[in-house]
Amino acid sequence: MQGESMLAQAGALARPDTVSQAAAAGDRARAGQIDEAAQRFEELLSTMLVREMRRGVEQGFFGEGAGADVFEGWLDEHLGRSLARDNVFDLAQAVRVSLGGSVQAKSAKVTR
Repeated sequence: MQGESMLAQAGALARPDTVSQAAAAGDRARAGQIDEAAQRFEELLSTMLVREMRRGVEQGFFGEGAGADVFEGWLDEHLGRSLARDNVFDLAQAVRVSLGGSVQAKSAKVTR
């Protein structure tokens, strides 16, 4: 009895349509992970770039007050995210390609 149910399960898994659906779902999950990693990398790199560029300004945007470093950090983070979201450097696409993601994944992200 138990052996028959195991055979039925194995037969269901071996059907081409079930296998292809499972593979497609796995591919979509992997593509989603690659897109997320690529976007996060571009945000991080853009934020670091903004921070280093801002350090080149002698006085700074917020003066020398006690909270200036907090506001400068906030500015760095938000400018970096904005640059990444708008694909200014288009680094995420290069990361997607290098991680094996598809080129079509970018078009889905741009439409948001």
